[in-house]
Amino acid sequence: MNPIFKVSKVCGKMIFGIFILIFCEALSFRFIENYANFKVKLNWGDINSKALDAGRISIPFGGLSSSPPTSIITPENTFQRILEEEDYSKSILKFGRPARDKYFDYITEVQSPLANFDIRNFQDGMNLYVPSLNRFANKNDIECGYARRIGDKIEYSKAVFIEVLNEDVTDDLDLARQKSFGFLLGQGISCLTLKVQSQNELNQRIENLREQAPLQSQNIILCGEDQSASYIVEYLLKNQDVVSLGIIKDPAKLNDAIDSSIKPWILSIVSNEYLEEAPNSTINSILQFVDSARVSPFSYASKIGGLLTIFNHRDVGYIPSIVVPVLLKSVLFTEDRIQLEKHLNPEELASGEILSPNLETSINLSEVDLQPARNIGTTNSNDIEFDYSFKEKELDNDSLDFDCEILRAYKEIHVNDPDLPFLTDRQIILRLGNTFEEMGQSTLESIKIKDSRFFEIYQSIK
Repeated sequence: MNPIFKVSKVCGKMIFGIFILIFCEALSFRFIENYANFKVKLNWGDINSKALDAGRISIPFGGLSSSPPTSIITPENTFQRILEEEDYSKSILKFGRPARDKYFDYITEVQSPLANFDIRNFQDGMNLYVPSLNRFANKNDIECGYARRIGDKIEYSKAVFIEVLNEDVTDDLDLARQKSFGFLLGQGISCLTLKVQSQNELNQRIENLREQAPLQSQNIILCGEDQSASYIVEYLLKNQDVVSLGIIKDPAKLNDAIDSSIKPWILSIVSNEYLEEAPNSTINSILQFVDSARVSPFSYASKIGGLLTIFNHRDVGYIPSIVVPVLLKSVLFTEDRIQLEKHLNPEELASGEILSPNLETSINLSEVDLQPARNIGTTNSNDIEFDYSFKEKELDNDSLDFDCEILRAYKEIHVNDPDLPFLTDRQIILRLGNTFEEMGQSTLESIKIKDSRFFEIYQSIK
């Protein structure tokens, strides 16, 4: 065989192989959400990575390396800057296409979107739709008055999505809005509509919500159009630690006093009609808000914290799909920061506080759902005082393989519990491990330090 022909054949196979690899990668990025999120993480780091620490690996052709517009915002270049922002949004949000597909499939296929979710009615007329999320109370929850003791099961939401309606808009949940809400509820996000007539009314009703449903409203997402969008901007500027994302559609006149950087993310949705009719000063204010929201030391915020997109959204009814990837990332971003700030300190857990002999300040493990399959009343452990230590003791043959400090501690605390004989050591360890995992990864890591044997057993049987 001709050597040149042989080399050409090998090179052709290599080129074809590379083409297939690139094609498969692009296809996965387009349709597989887990891969899209994986690629985002490779490019931007973890959800709370600093911008300087991210981007160590860059896989091309995904738009993730796109740089936001940097041209100076002036009345003379408004139109050009809008086009730049639109192009940037389309490019940087390519990772969100699988999530948008999932959302589109949901709103087209689901017929009863709110059937599986609860509703909370408040005295001022607010109807809050809540997801089926539960976790176990930690020390911070006790201090805030959300639970009586550590380990109590409490309801919470990852965020609350508040759609602010104008005075002339009906606040009835039509089917389109129900489907949008149903999708968000499935993501662990509470949903609410507020019909307001003034800035003061919006401020007061959000404060009422935060008082009546604190565990649903630690992370607030606001969405509104026209005058309501202006109210939203005013509120988030004065409550930047409360609001994580503001979605503003065709806003009315905006506040001119814009900080060089703002903490909440901003997604501005404008229609072609609005761009033709709105004053140039208002459009410039929108651009300033978007630009200021991207001024952040965090990688994700600097990329998608401030976006503008053109969408003719009037009378659509549904939340535009372009909102979905930004909203979900903002929830993760804020949720992670809340957990870091408010969850139990790992040093406290590692020191053994979680299993302190003092039941007033320790986890009340009897309150955690560790009951056998049958329904049997439980003994109130608060009526019993325990003084235990992790001293070695003889175990029967059935328990020998599961011997660890936390298991012994649990048995000593529940020595008078009539349910204890019905639970195997394996069941106890598995359910305790699940409890710690529900409390957060930091808690589980601290347990690993406290009792490595327990951690090993739990990992092997879970």
